[in-house]
Amino acid sequence: MIYSTGKGDVSPNYVVVGDLNKDHCVDITLVNYWSSYMNIFLGNGDGTFSSWATYSTGTDSKPYAVALGDLNSDDKLDVVVTNYGGDTTGIFQDFDNGSFVNQTAVVIEEY
Repeated sequence: MIYSTGKGDVSPNYVVVGDLNKDHCVDITLVNYWSSYMNIFLGNGDGTFSSWATYSTGTDSKPYAVALGDLNSDDKLDVVVTNYGGDTTGIFQDFDNGSFVNQTAVVIEEY
């Protein structure tokens, strides 16, 4: 199956999979470099996925990579997005009822 990630120049460039909503089905998370958005497709458990939800990664952020992990020990996967533009890393936590409750942008200082 082919799933759309949006119209125009969205350029999806990094994909990870994991069970974000704890329903024992694999979900897809991807970032779109030119559109500065992250998309999440929730798995239905039969090899198909729901329509996508879109989350902004910040104006002109140009998200480059994405990773999943439980950052705050709440037994829920959190999403970390590295952004090429803006020198930030986006942290999306507390995925509940199909959306993220907390979103944080961390500024990366030069070293």
